[in-house]
Amino acid sequence: MRFMIMHKNDPQTEAGQAPPMELVHKMGAFIGEYAQTGKLVDGAGLGGARRARASSSVTAIAR
Repeated sequence: MRFMIMHKNDPQTEAGQAPPMELVHKMGAFIGEYAQTGKLVDGAGLGGARRARASSSVTAIAR
Protein backbone atom coordinates (compact mmCIF):
# COMPACT_ATOMS: atom_id res chain seq x y z
CA MET A 1 0.00 0.00 0.00
CA ARG A 2 1.26 3.48 -0.84
CA PHE A 3 0.43 6.83 0.75
CA MET A 4 0.90 10.39 -0.35
CA ILE A 5 1.23 12.89 2.47
CA MET A 6 -0.15 16.34 1.77
CA HIS A 7 -0.47 19.54 3.75
CA LYS A 8 -2.20 22.84 3.25
CA ASN A 9 -0.11 25.71 2.02
CA ASP A 10 -0.38 29.11 3.60
CA PRO A 11 0.72 32.54 2.34
CA GLN A 12 4.21 32.03 3.85
CA THR A 13 4.87 28.70 2.09
CA GLU A 14 3.42 29.97 -1.19
CA ALA A 15 5.81 32.95 -0.95
CA GLY A 16 8.74 30.53 -0.62
CA GLN A 17 9.48 31.26 3.04
CA ALA A 18 11.03 28.49 5.11
CA PRO A 19 8.82 26.64 7.59
CA PRO A 20 9.44 26.96 11.36
CA MET A 21 12.49 24.97 12.52
CA GLU A 22 10.33 22.92 14.92
CA LEU A 23 8.36 21.59 11.94
CA VAL A 24 11.57 20.92 9.99
CA HIS A 25 12.95 18.83 12.88
CA LYS A 26 9.71 16.88 13.36
CA MET A 27 9.44 16.09 9.66
CA GLY A 28 13.12 15.14 9.56
CA ALA A 29 12.57 12.61 12.35
CA PHE A 30 9.45 11.25 10.64
CA ILE A 31 11.15 10.89 7.25
CA GLY A 32 14.33 9.50 8.85
CA GLU A 33 12.34 6.77 10.58
CA TYR A 34 10.76 5.68 7.29
CA ALA A 35 14.11 5.83 5.48
CA GLN A 36 15.82 3.65 8.11
CA THR A 37 13.11 0.99 7.91
CA GLY A 38 13.17 0.91 4.09
CA LYS A 39 9.61 2.23 3.78
CA LEU A 40 10.50 5.50 2.07
CA VAL A 41 9.92 5.35 -1.68
CA ASP A 42 10.43 9.00 -2.60
CA GLY A 43 10.43 12.31 -0.79
CA ALA A 44 10.79 14.74 -3.68
CA GLY A 45 7.37 16.34 -3.25
CA LEU A 46 5.20 18.20 -5.72
CA GLY A 47 6.17 21.82 -5.11
CA GLY A 48 3.85 24.76 -4.50
CA ALA A 49 0.15 24.69 -5.36
CA ARG A 50 0.64 26.92 -8.40
CA ARG A 51 3.11 24.42 -9.91
CA ALA A 52 1.15 21.36 -8.74
CA ARG A 53 -1.98 22.48 -10.61
CA ALA A 54 0.01 22.65 -13.83
CA SER A 55 1.65 19.25 -13.27
CA SER A 56 0.16 15.78 -13.50
CA SER A 57 2.95 14.01 -11.61
CA VAL A 58 2.35 12.32 -8.26
CA THR A 59 4.96 11.31 -5.68
CA ALA A 60 4.32 8.41 -3.30
CA ILE A 61 6.51 8.51 -0.19
CA ALA A 62 5.62 5.40 1.79
CA ARG A 63 4.88 1.79 0.98
